Amino acid sequence: METQSNSEKTYRLRFLEYLPPATECMAVTRDEKLLAVGRENGQIEIYASRACGINMARDTSKFNSIGKADTWTMIHVIPGIRNNDIRNITWYEPDFCTLSKSTNNAFTYKDVSGDIVPRRLLTTGLNGAVIEWDLVNLQSRKIIDLGDTGIWDSCLHDSSMLLCACDDGAVRIICLESFTELKRLPIFDGKCLSVASSTTEKNTIYAAYSDGSIRKFLDGGDKKRLTKVFKHKEASIWTIEEVDGFLVSGDSNGEIIIWDKMNGNAIKTFKDFEGDVLTIAVNHDQRTIYASGVDSKVVAYKEVHISGKNAHKYNKIIGHDESNKVGLEKEWVYSGTTRGQSHDIKSLLYLENHQCLISGGVSTDLCIYSLEKYGKLQDSFKLKRSNKKFLHIPPFELKNQVTICTDLAPAEGSKKTSWEDEGIMIVVLRKTFSVELWMYEVRKKPVFLLEFEKSQFGITSVSVNSSASYICISDIETTHFYKINILEDEVNFQKISEGNAVGLPGVIYTKFMQNNQTVLTFNKEGEVNFVKIKEGDNLSVEVTNTYQTQQESDEDMYESDEEDKEYVSTLKRKFFTQITANENFISFGSFEQNQVFFFDFNTKEIFKAMGIDKTSLVTFTQLLTGNRLLVCYDTNKFLLHDLSDRNLSSFSRKNLKKFPINYIHQYNRIYACVELEPTKLMLYSHFTNIVIDLDKKIPEHSKVVRNHPSKTDTRTMNWNETLSFHHKKYMQLLPQRSYEKANTKQEEHEGDNFVIDNKYKGILCMKKLDDGSMVVVENLWTNLLNRLPGVVKVNKFGQ
Repeated sequence: METQSNSEKTYRLRFLEYLPPATECMAVTRDEKLLAVGRENGQIEIYASRACGINMARDTSKFNSIGKADTWTMIHVIPGIRNNDIRNITWYEPDFCTLSKSTNNAFTYKDVSGDIVPRRLLTTGLNGAVIEWDLVNLQSRKIIDLGDTGIWDSCLHDSSMLLCACDDGAVRIICLESFTELKRLPIFDGKCLSVASSTTEKNTIYAAYSDGSIRKFLDGGDKKRLTKVFKHKEASIWTIEEVDGFLVSGDSNGEIIIWDKMNGNAIKTFKDFEGDVLTIAVNHDQRTIYASGVDSKVVAYKEVHISGKNAHKYNKIIGHDESNKVGLEKEWVYSGTTRGQSHDIKSLLYLENHQCLISGGVSTDLCIYSLEKYGKLQDSFKLKRSNKKFLHIPPFELKNQVTICTDLAPAEGSKKTSWEDEGIMIVVLRKTFSVELWMYEVRKKPVFLLEFEKSQFGITSVSVNSSASYICISDIETTHFYKINILEDEVNFQKISEGNAVGLPGVIYTKFMQNNQTVLTFNKEGEVNFVKIKEGDNLSVEVTNTYQTQQESDEDMYESDEEDKEYVSTLKRKFFTQITANENFISFGSFEQNQVFFFDFNTKEIFKAMGIDKTSLVTFTQLLTGNRLLVCYDTNKFLLHDLSDRNLSSFSRKNLKKFPINYIHQYNRIYACVELEPTKLMLYSHFTNIVIDLDKKIPEHSKVVRNHPSKTDTRTMNWNETLSFHHKKYMQLLPQRSYEKANTKQEEHEGDNFVIDNKYKGILCMKKLDDGSMVVVENLWTNLLNRLPGVVKVNKFGQ
């Protein structure tokens, strides 16, 4: 190790503990283009499917089970509000027309009148707030506070109302058109935990309570009355759903109960869970129920039609369509069991077009389960491991969560110097509501320095200069600057006054320029500001240059709409993603047009970068040396643009569609790049890196190191296994792997370019240092999961 050159060293930092928040709830749009995920800390994530792409085929037969059309990409994050305990999330799409052609912008749709209207995203939570979220400004658009009561559950009712199951035992009805509380159903003892609106009985509402009862209400205008009470056992009923004329409940006894809605009797009870049942999903034909909860199993129950004398043979017809047979009785039977996650599952969704289930819960990732014909689960207890089909969507944003600073500037009197002199680096970790600073010295235990806490709103952007002397932190409301003083035995910080930059409003992107005292900021209006930190007796900041990247004439190219015209226009024009900048250019994506634009600060002109195709979603952009722009897509293919010539680089022009056959899997999403040399790049996802030499030919097959799960690999790799790594030291020094030229006939097609390496696990950040060595910050996922409360062992329930 001591004889190694610096260019062969890799420093692996494993002391950070970054665990994304658990999933509390999920909702999908009517056309299954967008998936909204509510997290336990109030953060909201929005994922897009490949069906969002412009000119994407609308035929549902194009959606293969766990195929390319099923890829989901995190495109948007609403940081949320502190203490907003989300329990349910809903897409509100009134007058949605299934026959209309889709709009180019997935955040809008055409109603029955042909008008373009915005999708509205609603959440309810234990803080008693009903919130409609502004998808552009990343904050609440409308709020109703129900007072000193929490909301456990909510659902849409009668196309324009929202039912809220409240902690004080009441069901409150919200009018979504006026966004006001309309009425309240009678209050009963206990907590109202779940609510459902009947689709077969007009003005009928079902509410479930913590005492094990279910109450049926008739809501006829001003008349509200209780018509029936169902009760079977003492238990908290966490979830209820109406299914094909029946009512289905899941409770704290681990039971699934099928209820007769007419007389209120429990006609069938299933005891297949060893913990609370928290969530139920129903397929499109109302004949299959999927349930899950604390023990993380997903169990399916199917309605079959059988005759009395053949009742004992019902298992033979599970999974077969018997709906057209006459003279047969309905019977609910067990259909199958599977387990794709290791911890409590809190939300379960059925997607008809994709023919799959999606689950989310304590383990923070999202798991996709492929379904067989008629919605039958693949039973993981009976199938071989190689035949199970689970795919896991990582819970991380497509950006670096960590910044590494090595050119340190300590305060006067401190002996701490730089990485080059003393082997010291500062590591900055961005979380939802805070920023952590750590110091690491070679062969010493890392030291936690300080934590910046945001009071109310989640953080939208963090930037720290290379010397770790200044840090910029922004949320949706304000942007603050701090000077950091690193002393011998402590660290402190000083808030910098705003100077003539009055208010310093919140922005969505920040970056320190090379002089270490100028910050580029980009706000939701498309405005770029260069903010300079002025040193002296009193530190201050001032805006030195301002650029507007959006042209007002752009609005003419969009359709207009009378209702919510301003909001629709904002959704169309000002929805920016994947922002990157340097001293000469700023680049940003437009989700509606599925394009990348770049603005030249010198000419004050905006240009459109050529796209790879019309369906791939942009997931990551990065400006490289020489004014080159790297654009990566959800297929993990990429283009390299020469911004000086306003054209594709020679590499991309020659290899537009020439990628290796075994190129990395679409769920293994590339999100960042390290420039090893001007013509050599290292792209990386959260658990894979791939080295690309722009001067070499692209091979037919990528050489794979450490058994990477590729597209052709049918083995199940659950999220826990994929990111498993034994934690023995805080950091260790290892040589980078050198690759010898292939000798065998099979390896002749691989070459030494596009080499895929799976040796780093849970990558939060990678950086090449000035001395040629590499720093990799790893997230030890297995250790974090094992610390979670209520861990369920995989073999505990019979696997």
